[in-house]
Amino acid sequence: MTAAREYSGTVHDLPLTKPQLALLHTARRQLGWDEETYRDIVERFCGERSAKCLTQRQFDGLIEHIQECGFVLSPAPRYQRATPPEAGPKPTPHQLSHLRGLFRELGWPETPRQRALCDRTIKTPWPQTQAQASIMIECVKAMIRRSETTTEEQAP
Repeated sequence: MTAAREYSGTVHDLPLTKPQLALLHTARRQLGWDEETYRDIVERFCGERSAKCLTQRQFDGLIEHIQECGFVLSPAPRYQRATPPEAGPKPTPHQLSHLRGLFRELGWPETPRQRALCDRTIKTPWPQTQAQASIMIECVKAMIRRSETTTEEQAP
């Protein structure tokens, strides 16, 4: 059974969830409050010094007060690539020759197959930056390792 089903009061009387408690601690850090200040404010809203005693209704009032003090609720960060594909220095000649050698070692001397893997992995037909070249080198090295282990397993 969930806590909502077990609890006999209204929805506003339910205890806080872990994400709500985490939000309070994030607000405390963002506002630069020490532990004592934070607990004093919580005590004003629930009569005890711990946020675990807050109900949903008290939490709503506390969050409103915290926002008046300057806390900014921001959406969760969206993950992006560290560098856009068009940014960064061009791949070195050594990286490109190493990548071509790895493709030969893998048994893929033909360009269309290499380009298809690059398209799928780095979203361009061939590495345009050093970072993309490094990604492709590591990708092909991993493919070689996997092909070696499957060959060893098939040997009698």
